[in-house]
Amino acid sequence: MNIKIISSAAALAAGLVVPAAGTASAVTVAGQTAQAVTAPFSWQGHTWCPDLRGTYGSPPGCDEIQRAFVNPADAEFNPAQVSMNGSGYLELAMNSAGTESGAFTTGGEETFSASPGGNSIYSEISLPCTSSQIDNWPAFWLVTTGSWPAGGEIDALEGLHGKPRFNYHYLDKSGVSQTLSGAWTDTNGCGAHYYRINWYSGSDPRIDFYAGSTRVGTFAGSCTGLPSPCTATDDGTPIATGPMYAIFDYENDNGTESGPLVNGVSMEVQSFHGTHN
Repeated sequence: MNIKIISSAAALAAGLVVPAAGTASAVTVAGQTAQAVTAPFSWQGHTWCPDLRGTYGSPPGCDEIQRAFVNPADAEFNPAQVSMNGSGYLELAMNSAGTESGAFTTGGEETFSASPGGNSIYSEISLPCTSSQIDNWPAFWLVTTGSWPAGGEIDALEGLHGKPRFNYHYLDKSGVSQTLSGAWTDTNGCGAHYYRINWYSGSDPRIDFYAGSTRVGTFAGSCTGLPSPCTATDDGTPIATGPMYAIFDYENDNGTESGPLVNGVSMEVQSFHGTHN
């Protein structure tokens, strides 16, 4: 996803926190189990009604978030579409009319940044599919707390045209918005999978994307000395290192970017982990 607006893996190595069915929480941050959801839609300092516009300004309410932002006919985000299900997992639900859906963000509460050793940020997400294509337009992404796209955006998962993708949006040295993109080739994204990045700072910052223990792609300012597959920015623009906040959202966008448009289904967030600032 990009802020205009705007990508799986087998189970990761041991150490990931995935709550068992019936537990009170499905999401962890920095190894800490989150509290059970409490009204009015706030939990662990996260906000169910996100401001996806960042420096573009805040809308007056949840039902205004998408208006005059993307296609006005897109589903609007409503905190009523976010809930904790019987398995203790978070559901972002597309309503039966396809007019409202769920989202949450850590904006204003917790941010994430690259680290010299690689900040490992990941989530297990379960997605519904039609004919082996991801329904609607789900996303798990990180976006700058500053000006977009200069501060960068990392899409760990975007269900783009029914396929799982990962992307990086940035501003090149000429001041032009650019995008790097790759595919999660290990899976079609249907059902539950882990989506993970290792985000590095240092002299040559980069983002590694992992399917299980297998690196499936790298985005960097330069791929010199890095193993393939690696994709470099067009002019050596360094990868942004944060801070960024996390967003999970479930959109439909009337088919422009999404897969099959299916109402009455949910994106299920089963776990979330990353070292926050």
